[in-house]
Amino acid sequence: MMIYNRILLLFTLAVLAVYSYFAFKSPFSRNAFARSQSSLCDQNQRNIAYFVQVSSSNIHMLPTLLSVLGTDSDDILLHFDAAIDDTLLSQYHPSSTRIRLLEPRQHLTWGKISLVLNTRRAMHHMLTCCQCWTHFIAMSPSAYPLLAGIEFHRILHSRRFLSASFGQFRFNRTLNQWKNCPVEESLSVDQSSTVKGEAWFIWSRNVSEFLSGVGRNEKGQEIATEWLLKLTSFGAPDELFAQNVLLDDRTPPSLRNEIYNDHMYFIDWENETVHHPYNLHDVNQYWNNIEMSGAMFARKFMSPIDAKEMIDRIHSHLHSNHNHINRIIARMQAACNLSHPACVLSRSQFQSRTYTAF
Repeated sequence: MMIYNRILLLFTLAVLAVYSYFAFKSPFSRNAFARSQSSLCDQNQRNIAYFVQVSSSNIHMLPTLLSVLGTDSDDILLHFDAAIDDTLLSQYHPSSTRIRLLEPRQHLTWGKISLVLNTRRAMHHMLTCCQCWTHFIAMSPSAYPLLAGIEFHRILHSRRFLSASFGQFRFNRTLNQWKNCPVEESLSVDQSSTVKGEAWFIWSRNVSEFLSGVGRNEKGQEIATEWLLKLTSFGAPDELFAQNVLLDDRTPPSLRNEIYNDHMYFIDWENETVHHPYNLHDVNQYWNNIEMSGAMFARKFMSPIDAKEMIDRIHSHLHSNHNHINRIIARMQAACNLSHPACVLSRSQFQSRTYTAF
């Protein structure tokens, strides 16, 4: 019996040694282990990660956003653009212990690859530091949540949406390539099949791992690197990177099974020739559409004074409003899944030009 027990012990130790080797040496197993760490968090520990990129043009809206963003258990990461004046920064620097800062601060340029690199850096930071978040939400201070923080938990942590991601995917008509930026033929972009969408999204932890460069396997890193090189010479790569990396993922089971084509925003791009959406300050003009949009966020607001009436109405009429929550769930359920071949071409009832960037 003693010999049998020794043999059993040696066999168990050998199995554990083999498991440990592959768990920490193999890229696939290492990432599976990382995801299993997040799954160790029980239902009461689950939270949401918010990433807010702050610039000198929208920093004035930051206090308004932070006053309602998330819950005390959520992880909030801020990046202050390096171009923000130190005097201005001192006025808006948060003092809350629940807020993290992404440092060192970077100089970010609208329409350039720096925005993509910084968002990937934020994903990697949050994956490393915080184990219990289920969704990574990237946003601007010019956006405002149409739900209370606890309601994001109730929806995103429900069984139906716990592993779901939401972003915008549409075929792009033209790509704006910067002048004097030739690329190798192997890195050329087929514009007829390139997909574009808003840079604001709700990614699950699995999708965030894939996009951040951690990846589910080496193929994920390969796809991301290739698209980073391709998009360096094109305008607005932050509206192209995630969409094309995710659609290029052929690793079974594909992440596309978990992704839905709707970014869950209300945005007014009625004039598609302009580079920025309209401000939503006018209650008379926009309230009815915002109320019925089924959106989780509205954008954009650029002045806390001019936007006060609209934001006060959102807070009093939509936060903790069961009818609004039901509209949001209906919109999420109506969004097509990327595994469907025609999903990028489809338009739901909510995907009109007024509600999204379509």
